[in-house]
Amino acid sequence: MKMFRLYIGTTDGPTEIQRVTPEDPEVRSVVCLDGKAIALPISDDYDAFVRRPTGVVEALTGHAAYRVDISHPISGGYSWQLGIAVAHLLAGRRCLAGPEDKAGEALWLTGEVDHNLNIGAVDDVGLKLTRAMSMLKALIAEGVTVTVVVPDPSAAEARGTLAAAFADGDKAPRLVAADHLDDVLSAMGAPRRAKNLEVRGFALRSGRRALGGLALAATVFAVVLATAAAWPLGGQTGSSPAPGAPTDGPATNAETLAAAPTGAPPAIALIEFRAPAGSDCAAVNFNHAKPVIARHLIAPSPKAPSPKEGAARQAREVNPAGLCDLRHRIVNPGLAALTIAAIAARHDRSGGRFRTRSLIPGRTLDAGATLEFDARPPRDIAQPLVQRLVVLALPSTWPRARMRLGRAMASLGAATSKESWSRAIATMARGAIFIARSREIFRPPRVAARKTRQTLP
Repeated sequence: MKMFRLYIGTTDGPTEIQRVTPEDPEVRSVVCLDGKAIALPISDDYDAFVRRPTGVVEALTGHAAYRVDISHPISGGYSWQLGIAVAHLLAGRRCLAGPEDKAGEALWLTGEVDHNLNIGAVDDVGLKLTRAMSMLKALIAEGVTVTVVVPDPSAAEARGTLAAAFADGDKAPRLVAADHLDDVLSAMGAPRRAKNLEVRGFALRSGRRALGGLALAATVFAVVLATAAAWPLGGQTGSSPAPGAPTDGPATNAETLAAAPTGAPPAIALIEFRAPAGSDCAAVNFNHAKPVIARHLIAPSPKAPSPKEGAARQAREVNPAGLCDLRHRIVNPGLAALTIAAIAARHDRSGGRFRTRSLIPGRTLDAGATLEFDARPPRDIAQPLVQRLVVLALPSTWPRARMRLGRAMASLGAATSKESWSRAIATMARGAIFIARSREIFRPPRVAARKTRQTLP
């Protein structure tokens, strides 16, 4: 396996990312200097860059807290974000070289990374390269393959700086002009495994630009399937994978969903990932331990349920303790594209504090394609939490289908209680729209020991 050294370009000179260490999710992420107990000033910005809902690292790796050690201080700015993001992915694959490791390749990077994993332009790229030039030449002299990664708008500036410093072009570092994180990883020969990325605050698994971003930390969904009479379900089972379905787990993500006839409705599953006995979620997220995976295929109903039909038979209780990851997976197992929309809601056990959030206002789900929702609950639950998902679909990709689903989504988005939510679903069930809905319940861990009263003498 190739090992990479990573260097962040700064105006004070390059700094090497020495190691990335998973920490307890309850603590804040920190950037430290050279293995010492010295937190650098960028630590607060780094914690925000890691943790959902603001950060991207947790969405990429599934873990919420890290310590990063670097060789030289970084005083401020955000041009470190690209190097940090790549370092976490390489550390998860065990190919980030530490101070004592040998590495045949080195990356020098500068760039900001937004929620959609797009790489933003930064200032002073030429100056940063100039101050790293002696290090780059020393690495090349040692036989290390060096790649310089800059945002696409800075490519001309970087190219001119390198051309002036390296008269012999064959000995110059390779230059990669990137506008997305995937461009960097593809150039390294290590394409990113599609992970949980956000669309409008929620996480999906799909294509690069349309579905990039973060997962919403406070949102988790459940799915109960039901179909309108105008759209027969066909013969779905849970025994074989859908065409093009992804494979399970932090390393693989396969789902057992059967192929179905053209025009078949989507198939939805809930997937739990937990740490094995004697291990923890950090080990699972870094592929040092194999997760315990539980799959719950959501059985479709013969018709759209009415508000009184008791979705309780489809409700599922999930224990948040020890939960490393939780996902809902939507697969189009048919042979034709579908138009998909989705909206989520959550409330407390009594129905209070009811809130809705649009997830997918309307998009095409190609045959065999998959959408994957990050469905973990908030980290600290003081009261029981009920969270719901409604998926709408039509066997058409015409603009009119999007308009129909848009109107249906608007009626759900206007709901202010679980009763008005259910009434809106019942109204839609009378039309020829596929409706999938259900709920999950999360309860806070019970207190094992209680304080007892002490009687005064």
